[in-house]
Amino acid sequence: MVPERRLAARRSVIPIEHPRLRGYTPMDILAAIYLTVTGIILAIGHDRVNGGGTYLLIHLGLLAATLLMRFVPRRGHILLMFFRDSYALWLLAFFYREVGVLDRIIWSGFFDAQVLQWEKAVFGLFPSVFLRDWIPSRALDEFLHFSYIMYYLLVPIVGFWLYLKGREEVCRVFASTMLLTFFTCYLIFIFFPVAGPYYVFPREASISGFFPPLVHRVLESGASKGAAFPSSHVAGAVAVFCVTLRFERELSLLMGTLALGIFLGTVYGGFHYGVDALAGLALGVVLSLVGPALHSVLLRQARLWPLSIRFPHLFDPIRRKLWGLRPRDRQETPEEKTRY
Repeated sequence: MVPERRLAARRSVIPIEHPRLRGYTPMDILAAIYLTVTGIILAIGHDRVNGGGTYLLIHLGLLAATLLMRFVPRRGHILLMFFRDSYALWLLAFFYREVGVLDRIIWSGFFDAQVLQWEKAVFGLFPSVFLRDWIPSRALDEFLHFSYIMYYLLVPIVGFWLYLKGREEVCRVFASTMLLTFFTCYLIFIFFPVAGPYYVFPREASISGFFPPLVHRVLESGASKGAAFPSSHVAGAVAVFCVTLRFERELSLLMGTLALGIFLGTVYGGFHYGVDALAGLALGVVLSLVGPALHSVLLRQARLWPLSIRFPHLFDPIRRKLWGLRPRDRQETPEEKTRY
């Protein structure tokens, strides 16, 4: 057994070129697993859909790039570090868009009839059709659609906030949790596609206001048909709220308010069934608990230790201004700069 004192000293100072600063991170592992599963689907049935061959080539390129990430050091220039810790999150828009291609490889139809039976059993009617008529409020309509739009900014807001506060390892845990949440939703979409009320029920002839038309334009240009159950909007927003409640209380009130608005807005706006929102809520809570634990397990499997990297030349002036931190009294020694 290694004494705790020796182990602590061993973890305190490690040269930058040390091999443990290289290797796969939990983000790499999660991205590689998802790309492998979806790549197999494309390899088997890419000829069944338009553009399937292109998606397959993109998948192979992304998988190769992900596998090569093990050679990118976990410490270095700030832009390199930011890319290393967040690259898979920036690909989520692409992964979401291709869900509408992957589910067509497996299924020719959608499972809305089954979900409508669940909707009837749980609520006795269809909230996505009647909720707006029950609560005809222009202010509420604007707020809920505003929350729906803000969903696309939740992950960047929390990620940048954690980086600016110097909580890089918490940011990595947050990234792993969000990837797990969205990848789980996307795989459910692929194997159990549900179009949702936006495509099943008649839409309003005219949409008034500011945010409601904006949301509809976004959906018309970038929605992926078949990605309704469970609501990834709700699952992602709830996971963001739960993670901030656990690790970053300063943001939890804002994230909780937006998560509530997204939960109600997906149904109020007729974008998801009520059971879609409930399933997204349950999934978001569960995966927000599983995500940090899974991150820790994958970190140990990859034989990487948590890094707490700081960039005083960049962040200290910002952090002192925002949070009132005092400047450093002296310059760090070369040995201190390798600490984590």
